[in-house]
Amino acid sequence: MRANKLALVLALCAACSPTPPTSETTVANEPGSGQFAKVAAAGQTVYLSGQTADGSGDIESRTRGAMDKLGAVLDEQGLEFSNLVNCRLQLADMDDYQTVNGIYASYFESERYPARTTVQVAALPDDGRITVTCIAYQDAASMSIVRPSPEVIPPAMGPYSPAVMAGDMLYVSGQGGRDPLTGETSPEAGAQTDRTLQTIQATIAAQQLGLDSIVTAAFYYPDLEDTAQIEARLSAAMPAGSGAARSAVPVGRLPGDIAVEIAVIAAKDKYTVTRLYPAGEEASAGLSPAVLAGNTLYVTALAMPEAGVGLEEQFQAILTRQKLVLGLAEMDLSNVVYADVYLTDVADTEAVRGLIGEAFGAKAPAGTIVGMNSENGAKVMVGLVAAK
Repeated sequence: MRANKLALVLALCAACSPTPPTSETTVANEPGSGQFAKVAAAGQTVYLSGQTADGSGDIESRTRGAMDKLGAVLDEQGLEFSNLVNCRLQLADMDDYQTVNGIYASYFESERYPARTTVQVAALPDDGRITVTCIAYQDAASMSIVRPSPEVIPPAMGPYSPAVMAGDMLYVSGQGGRDPLTGETSPEAGAQTDRTLQTIQATIAAQQLGLDSIVTAAFYYPDLEDTAQIEARLSAAMPAGSGAARSAVPVGRLPGDIAVEIAVIAAKDKYTVTRLYPAGEEASAGLSPAVLAGNTLYVTALAMPEAGVGLEEQFQAILTRQKLVLGLAEMDLSNVVYADVYLTDVADTEAVRGLIGEAFGAKAPAGTIVGMNSENGAKVMVGLVAAK
């Protein structure tokens, strides 16, 4: 998302309770490939870096390779596929969708699938065909699948659950603008956004939650010209002062004829949620620079093309801004447990890995690097999750 012009003097704005309850949270990182850790755990929640199969091969072997690597990382943590609550599949070619679905489904038992979002990104590093990024929850017994009435949400297009409740957080699958009864979509992105938000609202209502419980929202869209109307519809739908930390990711393609796909995480108790704003800025319905839910901070993804033409200049400007936002919650880079990095040119992957290594050192978070589309000069976009 394009960076707002934010003041350097910062203030704290609590949307609900000024003092959210605290709990014992530990952050532990395990070494991984590149400059990201394989996993970073915050309390019961475990963030896993994106997994891509090594070497070459067809999409079947690449998908199995990525899922096997994911399984190995889970096993190292004493976890299983049944511990997964949320996954994002990033494909190089959406034509692989059905093949990937069949292989992906075989790794789960009794159709207890995680929530899931599937997109075709602009490109994957190292000529990848698929990258699988997931979140797990250690106490599988406290997880539950949320299945609203089929009359209010469209049927699943693949092996995923509408939503998964884990602890105090509800992970909602990426939703497109399909009508739940006819399966049809509007040709207009704004109307699809409205329909998508209705589906999300119906899903979280199954847990007696409202749109003001959403703490982070990611929306993916193939057509850059649709950006303004998607953002406007999203902001208009949200209750006043309930802006989420947000990621707006231009992608290559979405399943079917979907023009926008939106995935959200909602907090079970909205009174544990604090939204953070700079001094002098009014609360936004659609967007907050960061949202603190209990002990977890979701930071809006930023691109800063105005910071300079070079990758390093833009990356450093983003990180400087994100450090200021982290400071609102009395955190710093050592608290970061997960990072999404989007590049307009995946040939910059090694360079950005070096920048990540310099920034985080031995305290690297889990993370994923994929390509994005851009026409405004942005070379990189970064979104963070941090924990106390």
